[in-house]
Amino acid sequence: MQDKREPNSARRNPLSVFLGEFLYPPVKRNDITGYGQTISERCPEISQEEIKELSSRETTPAMLMVISLMTGIVTGMAAYLLKSAISAVGSALTQTFVRNAMNWWLILLPLTGIVLTGIYQRYILHRQISHGDDRLRNDFASNRCYLPVSLTYNPLIACTITLGFGGSAGSEGPIAYSGAAIGSNIGALFRISPKQVRMLTAIGAGAGIAGIFKAPIGGVLFTIEVIGIEMTTAAVTALVVACVAASLTAYLLSGCTPDILSHNTSQISLDNFPLILLFGVVCGLYSSYYAGSMGIVNRYLGKLRNPWIKNILAGLSIGLMIFCFPPLYGEGYGVVAHLLDGNWGDLSSGGIFHRIGNHSMLLLLVAFGTIAVKSLATAATNDGGGVAGDFAPTIMAGSVVGFFYAYLVEYLCGIPLPVSDYVFMGMAGILAGAVRAPLMAMFLVTEMATMGYGQFMPVAIVATLSYLTVCLVKFIGRMRLQDSRHGGYTAPHREDPPE
Repeated sequence: MQDKREPNSARRNPLSVFLGEFLYPPVKRNDITGYGQTISERCPEISQEEIKELSSRETTPAMLMVISLMTGIVTGMAAYLLKSAISAVGSALTQTFVRNAMNWWLILLPLTGIVLTGIYQRYILHRQISHGDDRLRNDFASNRCYLPVSLTYNPLIACTITLGFGGSAGSEGPIAYSGAAIGSNIGALFRISPKQVRMLTAIGAGAGIAGIFKAPIGGVLFTIEVIGIEMTTAAVTALVVACVAASLTAYLLSGCTPDILSHNTSQISLDNFPLILLFGVVCGLYSSYYAGSMGIVNRYLGKLRNPWIKNILAGLSIGLMIFCFPPLYGEGYGVVAHLLDGNWGDLSSGGIFHRIGNHSMLLLLVAFGTIAVKSLATAATNDGGGVAGDFAPTIMAGSVVGFFYAYLVEYLCGIPLPVSDYVFMGMAGILAGAVRAPLMAMFLVTEMATMGYGQFMPVAIVATLSYLTVCLVKFIGRMRLQDSRHGGYTAPHREDPPE
């Protein structure tokens, strides 16, 4: 009888399959569609002659700067309102939080938030508005950059519900989507050409990032690195104007206070330089784990067709993780500030490990548990029905990775390291590796944490090494797992963000 089994070269090794899917999680883009329109779809009554005349219209540089300034100011106000709303809802819901006890009700808050956000999208908006940056890239690719007016505020409402109730993610995705809609509609109001509306949509997205992080250069680099749109010199100048206006508006409205207020103003020491280099590699390895584990959650939740089951399962999962590790609640900037100031015991406050205090070994275990599940909680928030962003979670995770690394080196090797320095470098290292945008990570973290540019060089080293390590891990994985004698596995295709 003929052996019908597959030859060895075509068989799939289960471990290779798992590693391939972990390193190259196939992301379904079909259901992450944009909501932009062309000029003829936005204005059905417009004639072809009018479209041609509008397309040939040239806006003067001075007028473009004025429109960009308006976009930045309005987007900065939206960023401030979003931050204030999330803070108000979160404070109202967590006012009974007890630091020295287990807070069982934390399990139910994220569940409530995810379910409410799902209801809001399905029955009020009748559309999904999560993953705003992916939807934006979809719109840019298809030149459909006239965004609905409703997108200027709907993502903000949904994000407030998601994060106010404890969703473990960030607010940058929704504000970037909202800012893009603000720029698009202001451009349409002034009847500039469709090409310039497209440019102003990208400018609005960058202004949203600048406003929410109060980091103008970070907003500029987000538009260039993450959105990946080509811009002329005039467009880059307009982008800078909008980002500065947005960050300054949000900063002034918030009482001139940063999101991460740290009292540690000393410059990062370059002593033990090899350990800094090693830390950059560690950040890259964790970033690979972070992205891979998020892909696994994305695929699992994507298989659930019933939205109620998806919302409930994701919400309960987030609630259980937050109950065990309360620092996962919301954006986590408070935890970052505490770690920068040396208040490490806050990692275990209010959870099941609240009694351990500052015991070194147990504190390391809590930090390890926090960074192990952070990506899972973020993926469950964004893919389980919530509306939030992906940048803030990497910053929070990076701060804990920095603490864990410095504390572990001292615990095992007896080498005292400045923990706060590694907390700060870790914030940029994980953001650079997970998002694959090293320039944005360097400037955004340095700006938002008010640590000053005296820390820029070590932050740049760690961010660059983290990014290169992620690229190397992916390259090695692709070579080892692509259609071969090691199990016959071909890494699934995915659409990577522009690097």
